[in-house]
Amino acid sequence: MAKATAEWIVDGTPSIDTHECDLYRFEDAARSPKFIMQTSSQAFVEVYDIVHPHQYRSALRGLRTSPFHARHTELGAYFYEGGGWERPAWFESNAQLAQRLFDDGLAVPHREGWAARFWSPISVAEAHWTREHVAMYDMTPLTRYEVAGPGAAAFLQEMTTNNVDKSVGSVTYTLLLDHDGGIRSDLTVARMAPQTFQVGANSPMDFDWLSRHKPADVTLRDITGGTCCVGVWGPSARDVVAPLCPDDLSHEASSTSGRCTPTSTRSR
Repeated sequence: MAKATAEWIVDGTPSIDTHECDLYRFEDAARSPKFIMQTSSQAFVEVYDIVHPHQYRSALRGLRTSPFHARHTELGAYFYEGGGWERPAWFESNAQLAQRLFDDGLAVPHREGWAARFWSPISVAEAHWTREHVAMYDMTPLTRYEVAGPGAAAFLQEMTTNNVDKSVGSVTYTLLLDHDGGIRSDLTVARMAPQTFQVGANSPMDFDWLSRHKPADVTLRDITGGTCCVGVWGPSARDVVAPLCPDDLSHEASSTSGRCTPTSTRSR
């Protein structure tokens, strides 16, 4: 740490990665006195424990849940915690699917004892089904910001590496850079309206970096807690999504236009 501090003073940037020491890396939920007290107490109790790398904290669970949490619970989700969110790792309701795939010859890694903790062969079957067919994933915990205002397009053009000044409905994968052109994060930028963009980010550090540099004619909001997100993945994903969207979602069309009309639909 002394070396990194000296390099910060002399060169402006340390030679080692210090993002895990960044004071802005914490979610809002992790900065409350109650959260700090209870998680610190758990760390004290476990100080001499051999903690499994996939073992998540037991204190203060259920702080943040998606709109689909009740349905996840009905389907027998095994939840892990990330950023205060309850996130399903696999669903016990897929046990029969897993057994059918295993009977058909799907190879499953053999795990026992320590290696089998906090893991289920069901997750292997779910990943295989996604690759071969289609599956839905609750992406609600992923960070989302709204960048809006007359200078929003110019601001994002300056802060990122790719061209995001495209038509409404376009989605662009790009990189967020530091002062020296180094990579701070990767972003997904969707243009929702002429002066409104939705940014898929990675951590509160991205919000801090954008906040430090945004001009007066740009507003930046964290909209994660007030929105939700569902990912539909797999070779049959278009068959599921196409009836819900007015655009041509074929590979040929999406590879040339790269856009999708913002729309809404009622679930049943």
